[in-house]
Amino acid sequence: MTSSELVQSWARTEGFLREARANVSQIGEAEFSDQLDQFDELISHNELGLAFDALEAIAQEGSWESLRLLELLALAAASMGLVRKRSRGPCAATESGWTDSFGTVRDLSTTCHRSSTRWTRPGRGT
Repeated sequence: MTSSELVQSWARTEGFLREARANVSQIGEAEFSDQLDQFDELISHNELGLAFDALEAIAQEGSWESLRLLELLALAAASMGLVRKRSRGPCAATESGWTDSFGTVRDLSTTCHRSSTRWTRPGRGT
């Protein structure tokens, strides 16, 4: 992928994440205000992977969130090269996760606390 293609991919992912953030319910806004503040800071520093993790945790904890939010998270995941991992156990909601293009599993039960996958733009963020 060329540098130009990467920048376009990051912009597309950021757009999906910002739109997903805009689709958090009023209940979610009140319930998860600290996590949403964290998301806002992460996205401003171009930490797209961590921003994704923060929104994904909110979507999992808040069963009232819209299908559009989940749809946008799936689009952001696809844009970052994350693929849904199939769960075969009895606790599918806690055993499911995402794998990145390197095959690293990102367990959803610890998604807000992991920072191993960082998506930043060149020259921006840390």
